[in-house]
Amino acid sequence: MNSNKVYEARKSIKDIIAQKEITKRKEGQTKDFHFMSANLSRFMPEIPIEDHWDIYLDIITTMRLREFDLTEIQQFSNKIGMNFNDSGISPEPKIYITCHLGFCKAAMSVLILNGISKIALIVDENTYNKQAKSILEINDHFCGMFQVTNYLKVINVEKANTVIEISQLIKQGYSLYAFLDGNSGYKGVYNKEKTIEVKFLSDTIHSRTGLAKIAYFTKTPIVPFITYYSEDKLHPHVHFFEEIKIDHKVDINDFADKAIRNIYSHFEIFIRKYPNQWEAWFYLHKYLSNEVLLSKDKTIDILKIEKKDIVDNKFAVFKIDENSYMLDRLNYIVYPIDDQQFTLLKTE
Repeated sequence: MNSNKVYEARKSIKDIIAQKEITKRKEGQTKDFHFMSANLSRFMPEIPIEDHWDIYLDIITTMRLREFDLTEIQQFSNKIGMNFNDSGISPEPKIYITCHLGFCKAAMSVLILNGISKIALIVDENTYNKQAKSILEINDHFCGMFQVTNYLKVINVEKANTVIEISQLIKQGYSLYAFLDGNSGYKGVYNKEKTIEVKFLSDTIHSRTGLAKIAYFTKTPIVPFITYYSEDKLHPHVHFFEEIKIDHKVDINDFADKAIRNIYSHFEIFIRKYPNQWEAWFYLHKYLSNEVLLSKDKTIDILKIEKKDIVDNKFAVFKIDENSYMLDRLNYIVYPIDDQQFTLLKTE
């Protein structure tokens, strides 16, 4: 596909996405939208709820563009905006930490094209089981297009003894590539053991510190970076932040605590600017405290819920296939409801 056709194809993606999502909305298949909207209301309440649907469409478009750019990146790899001179990219092992903003999944190509030949991609168990094979195939295809060599390993962070495996890979010359906003860690995302509370946007989340502790233990620098698309979604950008060097004057817990908070403070700036490109709005609630997510004192009588409660954005209704549900937008509790109640409460 030549360059002009690539750009034409990329520009058409949002229209295709919009048509598909509008159809789903008419059918009530809006679970993802309502969870995203609930998270936006909690963490960025300054954004009017009337804007949430357009943000949702932009996020879905961004996610689709990533897939497209993985296969067509050869056409615009020399047009990627990057503060390369300050990037800290070097062949020595480093821990590259990003989040699910912009064209993040295609950004590994930037490292490969700049001489990083050994990368260990850290993913959760679900991603490992469903996507590891295709990720490796895409990497082989990419390396073939550009005639470069990259030894890629995909690591399931939720299995036991992962820390030992990762540490050994670093000793073998591998750099790590990880998403801080998707770091579920051992025992999964709802396990809040060994997490720290981080002030983030307008609320607080729980974050694991394992990556920073691995950096400390293995004496490997951390390179935080962010990716985003230009406003017209045609030009991808990569922004590298200042490298976090290991400070052994402080203990491992203090170093990890400071490093993780520092990284989130960097990410927050760009997420505020490009909230319509951040995939994590769909699952950010999973990183709230268990006091919010697992409270048993917030059950309600669903028969008393009225359409006014939906209009006031306290609740939302949606379908999954043919089954109907109601979401408590503040407490993230989902209640099964019958079709009659769904029809009475539906506002869209």
